Amino acid sequence: MIERKDVEKLAALARITIPENEIEKVRKDIDAILEYVDQIKEANDLANNLANNLANNRADVSTSTNFHSYAAVMKNVMREDGEPHDSGIYTDVLLKSAPKTKDGFIEVKKILNG
Repeated sequence: MIERKDVEKLAALARITIPENEIEKVRKDIDAILEYVDQIKEANDLANNLANNLANNRADVSTSTNFHSYAAVMKNVMREDGEPHDSGIYTDVLLKSAPKTKDGFIEVKKILNG
């Protein structure tokens, strides 16, 4: 868990000023980000473990993952790019199907502050 002093130190290193009343919010946000990074690391570790097990032709893939039953059917499902269409030929169709447009772009709800 990141502490208040860590937030203050990061702010100083980044040469930004965080208002006193927002330091706790920033601390919680950083904690949430670090938690998410830990989840990504865990998923990456599981994927690497699975890949190593498959590469070694081991039949004892850990039963702690749900991947073991799918190992035999894994394949690349991406297609090769074929003949691409001309740029912009579907722009009008896409813009007409969008709920909101502005200046030739699809307008979406703002989800980030700032």
